Amino acid sequence: GIKDLDSLVAPQAVDCLIVTAIDKKGIIPAFTPKRPSETFPRRGREYIFAFNLKPKPQFELSSYDPVELVLQKYEIPQEALDRRMEEVAIQYAKYEEDAPHTVHAGDYVEIAIVAKLDGVVQDGLSTEGRTYLVGSKALPEAIDDALQGMNPGDTRDLPVEVGDYDKEGNDITVTYDVTLTVKCIQRQIIPAINEAFIKENLPALTGGMAEFEGMVRQTLQGEVRKEYDAYALQEAATAIGARFEGVIPDDLYESMRDNVLTTLKNTLANNNVKFEDFVNQNGGEQQFNMFLMVQARQMLVEGFALDAVYRHEKLTIDEDDINEACLQLAPNVDPKETRQIMESSGEGFILRETAERLKANKYVLQTAKKTFEKK
Repeated sequence: GIKDLDSLVAPQAVDCLIVTAIDKKGIIPAFTPKRPSETFPRRGREYIFAFNLKPKPQFELSSYDPVELVLQKYEIPQEALDRRMEEVAIQYAKYEEDAPHTVHAGDYVEIAIVAKLDGVVQDGLSTEGRTYLVGSKALPEAIDDALQGMNPGDTRDLPVEVGDYDKEGNDITVTYDVTLTVKCIQRQIIPAINEAFIKENLPALTGGMAEFEGMVRQTLQGEVRKEYDAYALQEAATAIGARFEGVIPDDLYESMRDNVLTTLKNTLANNNVKFEDFVNQNGGEQQFNMFLMVQARQMLVEGFALDAVYRHEKLTIDEDDINEACLQLAPNVDPKETRQIMESSGEGFILRETAERLKANKYVLQTAKKTFEKK
């Protein structure tokens, strides 16, 4: 049901064919080659294509002796425990009417919404009254913008555009007619975490505050451990990267810089931050480009240094290493699913490289001469 499906899919098909060809050869490229642009496959016809590939270069280190690391001690900071307990308290916050004033970002307001589509009220999108934090972007941006400047008792009619899909799966925009009313300004009242709070809100915790703190600490244990392990691995990678020797070709810099830039833009977009604003906030275009090159070089150096350790120490990877690499690439996905997707799409070489570098990184950390400092 999608118009011009072949023309849309053909370039993606070539991308898949390129990585599959690389994977079948067992080569790890310096970077994924660009697709040949002269021709694309056509349904029912043989397709022959060629591309140039640069294998990943090998570099050596000035020394393979254990690195020296100064690490913070592993602990659950009291501030992290306090912060998590406060997050629990916020879940039980109450809201009371506050003195009326003009609505600004950061205000809690009680609002009523009537959303209509083609004159029909949409019950799932309408509410007679709900508390909303203005500027939180939990509602469409048009509503957030409209609220600012309103006063209690004010009503506004506005169109609100929402992304959707039609029956054929194509992106469309649906426009709702929304009537927005500010009922009152509210203030948030966060309860204190104490024995009375536990008794009232968490009666199943018969051990009171002691049991509650223990439960929160146990929840934090896994999260803090993951953060700490990632921090320690990065310290080890940085230390071994300092021993890198060699000259990295310009095209590798450019490819890595493009990857860093793409990842950054995606992250900013997911957090509703405009790329131009981010660049301006970080010293402007010239300073930002310098940051990109430094970041690209550091990532290349650390990667090549870990490759050198993997070769020099004659390390090998097994199924557990592959699964761990899958979790590093997609933390919230079943590693079997990640592996199946990557290998079937020809990206097995990316998975192998990730597993090998992770194995080398863990070896560097394990064999390092460590000194621990308390925060």
